[in-house]
Amino acid sequence: MEKITSEKITSEKIDRRIPPGVCIVDKLPSEPVGSISFPDNRSKALLPPIVDARFKNNKKKLVIRAVVFIAKGDNTLNFSIYQNCYVDIDGVPQLQFFVAYDMIEYEGINFDMYEVTFDADPIPFVDHFSQIKTIETFLWDTDPITSRGTVTIVQDGN
Repeated sequence: MEKITSEKITSEKIDRRIPPGVCIVDKLPSEPVGSISFPDNRSKALLPPIVDARFKNNKKKLVIRAVVFIAKGDNTLNFSIYQNCYVDIDGVPQLQFFVAYDMIEYEGINFDMYEVTFDADPIPFVDHFSQIKTIETFLWDTDPITSRGTVTIVQDGN
């Protein structure tokens, strides 16, 4: 039997650029839908996404719409969405989504707004998909200095 120590765990290579979970969308529109300005901002910190989540088709489909804010720069952005599933301590299924992109960070004064819409993958929660009450959505720079997220209440939509 092998003894697992903290040295063994930390010596294993973990790719921290890739968010947890499974990639469910590998390409999203890379053109912004608008822009917003925060003239006094002097931080490279990410802004949290604005998210709406609604069940459709008698709770068989969960549609997520998010607006993410990215500091303007010279980069062409490629977005992907990762879904992470887990069951909390009370046995309730939970979903996390990571809107992943890669770019050089700037002190944000002017931000481009990107709108992303995607469907959650009901697997592995097929029998309990309708029990989901909240989701967490994160903007994840694969660089990875930081990420920023928000918790959203899932609306019935029927």
